Amino acid sequence: MWKAGLTGAGSRAAASHTGSMTGEGALWKSLFRQFHVLDVYDIEEMLDLTSAFYHLAPRATDGRVAIVSGPGGPAVTASDAVERNGLVMAALGGTTLSRLKTLLPPTGTSPSNPVDVGLSGSFDINLYLESLDLCLSDPGVDAVMMIGGGRTAEAKTAYIDGIVAARRQTEKHIIAIAYPGAGHVTPEELATLRQNGIPIFTTPERALRAYARMLEYYRWRDWQEAHHER
Repeated sequence: MWKAGLTGAGSRAAASHTGSMTGEGALWKSLFRQFHVLDVYDIEEMLDLTSAFYHLAPRATDGRVAIVSGPGGPAVTASDAVERNGLVMAALGGTTLSRLKTLLPPTGTSPSNPVDVGLSGSFDINLYLESLDLCLSDPGVDAVMMIGGGRTAEAKTAYIDGIVAARRQTEKHIIAIAYPGAGHVTPEELATLRQNGIPIFTTPERALRAYARMLEYYRWRDWQEAHHER
């Protein structure tokens, strides 16, 4: 629920504009907690949360996230956002780490989580896609976030098709990041991802906030169901 008018200024504006009663913010928040309504602060958060619920099937998860990225800066900020939102950076298993070390070039990359495929990944899309497959096969990973893409038309198509193929082979969550103006993917290619159950967000921070809140709801629902069964 997006509840406007929670501040003094907003409440006065709502009253003068519609004549509606808005009430104190603390009272609304208490109501949300009592009935486990997920409140959002703006239209972006509402759309992000809706996208997460729509595309990602509910499943039991500990919120262990693996990040596969070409650009290094976004991988770091995504790692911050994982912990900031109460999620966990997945600890990749020894077999996964060994295979990633063999796969990735020896310089400008990192096989540990976040997995940095380096600038080479923009031209050799297999670095992205094989890293994705390795992370998805790791039992310590619940979700994989993909940051980056191809630089050429052929590489972009291979990147999209590879993520879609991986999604069809797993029940784990895959989340895609497409920075505005980055030129990695076209609107049509983004639509292909969405049509195959892969939500797309403009930043890792927005994605992880929505993902964490979605998991929060499903954990509460599972607890409710278990409690009522007893």
